[in-house]
Amino acid sequence: MNESEFVPKYHANVIPFDQKVKWAIYCFLDERGTNVVRSFLDELRISVGDQFVIDRWLEFLEMQGPEMIQSVVIDRKNGFFELTSRRTGGNEIHLVFHRETFGPREVTFLAAAVMKNKKLRPGYVQAIAEERLEDLRDEPRRRRRERPARTLDKDF
Repeated sequence: MNESEFVPKYHANVIPFDQKVKWAIYCFLDERGTNVVRSFLDELRISVGDQFVIDRWLEFLEMQGPEMIQSVVIDRKNGFFELTSRRTGGNEIHLVFHRETFGPREVTFLAAAVMKNKKLRPGYVQAIAEERLEDLRDEPRRRRRERPARTLDKDF
């Protein structure tokens, strides 16, 4: 076998990351210009560990899009998705986003909920997201390019 016929033996199942094209992450803003998802998470007083887990999933989302993290993304139909984040001993947090609202390769986080006693709180998080999407379509400036959770190790 010559060198041009050599096929690497150990990298056959490695998932390639395309570092050139990233997904843009936006968050919906309330009337005062506050990130609504971040406000919800701040009210919950989520731990640094929970923030870290959310941040890592968001990095994967930014690098490759929702398809790359199917194990934690639930398709809620009509362009809505839910990113679920759970750390052992931590909160189960659900972040609802809409995909490609104004253009390709972008997601806009619209609402959040937390699992308490096996029930999502608030239970009407999907309705909140749908209403906010309508508001966003009327006023496209009501979103900002930033992550929903506080980024721990770097500025976004």
